[in-house]
Amino acid sequence: MLAMNYRSYGYVAIEKYELALLDIKKIKRDRVEPESLYNKYLSKGIIKMDNEDYLMASKYFNKASKIFHLNKDAYCL
Repeated sequence: MLAMNYRSYGYVAIEKYELALLDIKKIKRDRVEPESLYNKYLSKGIIKMDNEDYLMASKYFNKASKIFHLNKDAYCL
């Protein structure tokens, strides 16, 4: 399942957030790496932001920032 983790990261990098989320759903819960959870929350936040649901977007970005608090992406979004 490590391949799904990496592929989901690749989808986030090329801004294919829906595809990233589909890959993350395929990973068994106990095998989801922190990086994939981070990408999951970023992707969901960006999708919510695109739909102008800024409150929910902010909640997802806050969840992402708790996983990697030194990564600037969640704060910038």
